[in-house]
Amino acid sequence: MVSTKELLDEFEAKKERTENDDEYEWIGANVDDDVLKRIAKWLSFLHVVDEDAGRDNTSTYLNRKSNIISWAGWCADNEVDFFNPKQSDLWAHVDYIYGNLADTSISARTSSVCIHYLWASNRDHISENPFDRFELDEYEKEIDANTPKQISILISRGELKDENVIAIPPKAVKAIWQEADSLLVELGIRLMWETGLRAKELSTIEIGETEYDEDGEKIHPDWSENKLGHLDRKERHISIKTAKTKPKDENHWRSVWYSDQLDRLLHEYITGVRTESKYHEESPYLFVTSKKPQIRPSWISRKVKNAAYDAGLNEPLYKDAAGKDRHLITGHTLRHSFASYRANHSEMKLHILANTMGHRKLDTTRKYISKDDKPARRQSEDVHRQLRQEFKS
Repeated sequence: MVSTKELLDEFEAKKERTENDDEYEWIGANVDDDVLKRIAKWLSFLHVVDEDAGRDNTSTYLNRKSNIISWAGWCADNEVDFFNPKQSDLWAHVDYIYGNLADTSISARTSSVCIHYLWASNRDHISENPFDRFELDEYEKEIDANTPKQISILISRGELKDENVIAIPPKAVKAIWQEADSLLVELGIRLMWETGLRAKELSTIEIGETEYDEDGEKIHPDWSENKLGHLDRKERHISIKTAKTKPKDENHWRSVWYSDQLDRLLHEYITGVRTESKYHEESPYLFVTSKKPQIRPSWISRKVKNAAYDAGLNEPLYKDAAGKDRHLITGHTLRHSFASYRANHSEMKLHILANTMGHRKLDTTRKYISKDDKPARRQSEDVHRQLRQEFKS
C-alpha cells in the first residue's frame, strides 16, 4: 500500500518538474499543499494490496487518484474552495469535461469526487457531504453512465429485472413511518413520500425569520397562522428551493402539495413538539431538534434507514469505497417511491411529475415509468371510457 508520505513526495516532485521542465505539465501543479495533504491521506486509505488475501485494488486506486487530482486542479484554476465546494461546482465541472471525456470517464470522475467527500464527511474532515445524493443522470445532456451498484446487486439476486430505481410500495412506506422514533421523524418521512422532496430540500423549509419591533424586542411568531414562510397551510402548499439548481434556472423554486391528513400532523408538530426546542423561536427552519436549529439531510436519511430496519424492511447491500455500509432503503428511496407510484399508479402527467420532482429534463423522470404493460393498459382503458362519455354528451 502507498503511504501518505510517499504520495506527498510524489506530488512535490511533480510540482518541481512542472516548474523546471517546459515540456512537462502536471494538472495538480497549482493545487494548494493543504489540499494535496487531504488527497494523499484519502488515497493512502483507499489503496489496498493484500497478496495473502488476494486483494489488490491498484487499478481502482489509480483511477481515483487521477480523477481527484483533476478535480482539485480544476478547483484551483476556477477559484473553487476544494474543502467547501457546492453541488453547482460539480455540475460546472461536468460542463467543462463534457465532450472531452467519454461518458464512462465522466461517470468515473464524478464518482471519485463524491466518494472522496463521503470519506471526508465520515472522518469529520468536513461537517457535511456536499455531494450527498448527487445524480449524474439529472444532467441536461445525455450521459450513458454505469448502472448504480445497488441496482446491479438486486438484479444479480433476481429481485429486479431491468428497473433503474429502487422503489417501495405505499404499505411499506407506512410501515416505516409507523416505526419513526418521534413526531418530527414521522412528519419528515411522510412529507418526503407525499411530495418527493430530497432530504436536503426538506431540511431547508422555512416557516419564518426572527423579527424585531421598533424597540429591538423580538416579535414572537404566531405559529397558528396559515402562511408561515415557505409553508401555506390553507392551500397545503410548500415553496421549495430546488437542490442542484442555480438562481437563474427556471425550476430554482418549485411548488409541492401535501394531504389534509399531513396538515393535521404539521399543526401538531409546529404548535407542540417544535416549541419544546430551545431554537423554536430563533430558527427560521421548520425542522429543529433539541441540539440543532436545522436538521441535516444525513440526519433524516439515517432516521429513515433505522426506521426501515425496525420495520423489518432494510438490509445492507455492500460496503462503499470509504468502508461504509450502503443500505437498501434510505431517505432517497422515499423520493424514488413517490415518483414510481405516481408515474405508474396515478393519473399524474409525466411533465407535471417532472416539475414536482424538480427535474431539469423529462428523460430523468421517464426512468420511473415501469416496463410492465399493465399500468399503461389500465390508463388506456380509462381514456377510452372517458372518450366514450365525451362522444355521448
